[in-house]
Amino acid sequence: MPVFGERFGASVGRVGRGTLEYRTAGADNRSGAGLQPALRWAALAPGDHIEAGRDAASPLAPCTIIYGAGRELEAAAARVQTALIRCGIPASSCPDVLPQPSPVWSDGTMFQDFNDDLDYGTSMRVVLGTKEQNVFWRRRSVHMPEEAIRSFREHLNDGASLFFLDDAVPEGYRPVPTLVLAGDTLTSTSAMAEAFADAITMQGSFSIPPRAYCVDEASAPAESGFAVLHRGAMLCSVEGDGTLAVLLAHGSRWESDDGPAIQPMPSAFLFRYALYPFTGTWRHGGVVHAAHAYSEPLRAVLTPLHVGPIPGRASLLQPEHLGFVATAVRPADYGLATMSTQPVRVQQGFVMRGYEFLGRSWEATTTSLCGLRGAAKANLFGKRSSTLRVADNRVVHGMGPSGVEDLLLLPSTRTPHGPATTLEPPDENESGLYTRFWRHNRGAAPRGALPVSVLLRGRLDEEAVVELVVSNNTRDEIISGTATVSASQGWNVAPTQVDYVLEAGESTRAELAVLRSAGDGERGGLAARVTHRGLAYFDVLSLDEAPLRMKIERSGRTLRLTVHNDGGLAAEGYVDLVTPTPHWIEVEPYPERAVTPARERLSIPAFSSQTAVFVLPDAESLPGAAAKVAANGHVLYVALPKHFD
Repeated sequence: MPVFGERFGASVGRVGRGTLEYRTAGADNRSGAGLQPALRWAALAPGDHIEAGRDAASPLAPCTIIYGAGRELEAAAARVQTALIRCGIPASSCPDVLPQPSPVWSDGTMFQDFNDDLDYGTSMRVVLGTKEQNVFWRRRSVHMPEEAIRSFREHLNDGASLFFLDDAVPEGYRPVPTLVLAGDTLTSTSAMAEAFADAITMQGSFSIPPRAYCVDEASAPAESGFAVLHRGAMLCSVEGDGTLAVLLAHGSRWESDDGPAIQPMPSAFLFRYALYPFTGTWRHGGVVHAAHAYSEPLRAVLTPLHVGPIPGRASLLQPEHLGFVATAVRPADYGLATMSTQPVRVQQGFVMRGYEFLGRSWEATTTSLCGLRGAAKANLFGKRSSTLRVADNRVVHGMGPSGVEDLLLLPSTRTPHGPATTLEPPDENESGLYTRFWRHNRGAAPRGALPVSVLLRGRLDEEAVVELVVSNNTRDEIISGTATVSASQGWNVAPTQVDYVLEAGESTRAELAVLRSAGDGERGGLAARVTHRGLAYFDVLSLDEAPLRMKIERSGRTLRLTVHNDGGLAAEGYVDLVTPTPHWIEVEPYPERAVTPARERLSIPAFSSQTAVFVLPDAESLPGAAAKVAANGHVLYVALPKHFD
């Protein structure tokens, strides 16, 4: 069956109808392919299945559960749906008689025919009820062999099952594998559904008698599988002929002044993936752990020769259950995450985060290399919620189906040996950090999460009053200092300094009087700046609408970007060279292929310019590369020319 990695487990997919047919049809977006995103891995693998003896089996696939009338059968369908979803098998449920469209409302989402769902993922059906209890089964049963129906009815007292391929589908579609579960009463039908849900949850398989397996060509359960491991998320598909496809790259368009054009492709690509054959199901073949190891490889650090107490082969933490994946280990109550300014040391405790991917409940054991004086479950903020038992440096902790858990572990010694823990490189804040960082298209907040921020707000009329706001964003520190305010040449502002002393979480406001002459035009503005722990933070309020422009020059591998500031305020920010990922120095193991530096700081006085120099990996063009300038809340993108003079 097709299985695709997800963030906290895996999802069983469908097999495509064609081969490499990644096309859509109008607004319905029906591709006719089993294409879907996969995180870290995709596989053709044995998994949960229906079995009839040793020589007949059929995998469980994305499923629709069709139940008969009555709340009892609807509740039974919900239990089956929950069991399938916990096993990573997408499932939905619907009644045996589909509701007719409303004459008033035409925007309903319910399908009008059971086959309408075949284009959207359904690859299997589970039907609950006898033909008296279920209209769908009543209509399908008239096309079944009489002997199969007779045997099915004879065993209803004990609960009966029947598996067949439903060929009442549109032309070009494969017959739909269908499992019927029924009893002579609604209660016994619900009991069959419960038995199916329990068997899938606990064993990963549901057994039916060989006589109930009405498929001409039977195949034994697979014993091995094959996976492709990759880094990050990729589109993957299992095609109609059984081919496992991983989409490594695709073309794109670049919007320019001349209109849309096909973006030229690089002359060389660098793809990283690994082939991973395994024995057993995807759960027990080590696929998830292997994919994590490949996606997040260990980083070696060169140190001088030294003698230490740690053995040559050991792990700080060792989870001992196959279904648990550890994704992060960090110091408890880390400052950047909690806005705390106190130094953090591992001896004060550390947190291990992980998740359960088998879709089952069990007790896990984690062994620590160092002695432990205590352990507890913690919430996402690292605060303890319940105490755990510790014995011989081993912690026993329960896991729920597909659960995410944080464990707070307390080492035996509290002695603060060594320096405080640091998880990030020093912040480069030479010219200052713009506190409205989102206007620079930066995405997430800068490192440090702005312990202090400064804001200017108001309108810059010829005679204006502007508000200055300084905020203390920490939770445990009193911040004091002086905010300085400057204005463009020919402007006057008062006061130019505002002192502040702020408790944790407090802010202060001050009014600034601004005077500018009518001849200044629509240029210029104000800038406010504060300093905290040696780092500067600033904000601007400006009349300049598009003060930045850029000139690009190239000589061989050297690229010169000259940024002109036509505004009346000094421009504080940075210039990036945006390139395809194979040229990112952060992910490229071969420095000669990377673009350096990754970023240059800008500090351009009013009506001046500054030049940044980048070194390219070769003298050829970089398809898709662009220069990005961000300063004072203004952003400018310029595509690199295809050919240079």
